[in-house]
Amino acid sequence: GSVDLGWRAPLNLALGASYRQDTYEITAGELGSYQFGPERVLDGPNINAQPVIGSQGFAGIQPIDEVDVDRDNIGLFIEASTDLTADWLITAAGRFETYSDFGETWTGQVATRYAFTDSFAFRASVSNGFHAPSLAQQFYGSSVGRGIINLTTGDSEFFLVKLAPTGSALAEALGARDLEPEQSLNVSAGFTLDQGPWRASLDFYRINIDDRIVLSSNYVDGPGSTALRDYLTSIGQPGVLSVRYFTNAIDTETQGFDLTVSHSSDFGRYGDLRLTGAYNYNETEVTRIAPTPSQVTALGITTPIFDITERTRLERGTPRDKFALSANWSVGRFQVNLNGTRYGEVEQLA
Repeated sequence: GSVDLGWRAPLNLALGASYRQDTYEITAGELGSYQFGPERVLDGPNINAQPVIGSQGFAGIQPIDEVDVDRDNIGLFIEASTDLTADWLITAAGRFETYSDFGETWTGQVATRYAFTDSFAFRASVSNGFHAPSLAQQFYGSSVGRGIINLTTGDSEFFLVKLAPTGSALAEALGARDLEPEQSLNVSAGFTLDQGPWRASLDFYRINIDDRIVLSSNYVDGPGSTALRDYLTSIGQPGVLSVRYFTNAIDTETQGFDLTVSHSSDFGRYGDLRLTGAYNYNETEVTRIAPTPSQVTALGITTPIFDITERTRLERGTPRDKFALSANWSVGRFQVNLNGTRYGEVEQLA
């Protein structure tokens, strides 16, 4: 609706409310999908090797990782906008949310658009964001069995490679803390052009995320050491070879720009042709890494909480740029589309 406050233009208002219930459940798979059989391969090129435990590719969910949780969320939303002048539009929005597991939060946005001419305009926005940890990030756990040959006895020994829920005794024994919500600050600014057959837009943006939730490094004993396994056995967690968990380990900054240009041509009875080109460039940088928990360093493990493998996956695991071209030719009821997309390079550690 709109409210007349005696300004140049009415104040446009929008109100909203939402209720959401999230549920998350994991149930164990079939016994054979995770069961450990100590027998070796009997013949062939892998004779005497330790076979993969459980299902090939990905072992099944074990009973110790079963979970059934839920939470509620209530949100209230308000948005107001008005034309301060014939050329200047301003918008403000706010959102209040309350979570059954994370309490209350306020987020907001201010945006503006100024038209220099009928065809050329500037636009910008500033907003903050809040992302509560998902139930999967809080409660997901996996236990993948792995068989290792004891070099002393020659026997097969069964160990677990664990992704431990953050609140579990296993994760807390290695310094895990309850997950906190991610907080973000978003800034964008750009220009739009609408001149005859041409349409174009150019937008720059920056997104800062604090306390970003990521998977920790995989904590495992170094060569010749059993300190981690011995420690976990001493606290009632025997048979665990390595552990990782979700954690608010880093802050990041993402910045980049989007450019889109299109041109429309009318060829009369031969139809209409619309050509579009789009280019995006963005890069993400880790600006802070939390210190490695003292419980881990005390075991002689030097792996940081977010190691170079995970950092490379985050910063260079997706393309930094993308270029797309499209052509749309329409004649009457018939259309022909031609699209091509080129993605930039990615990097990963071998």
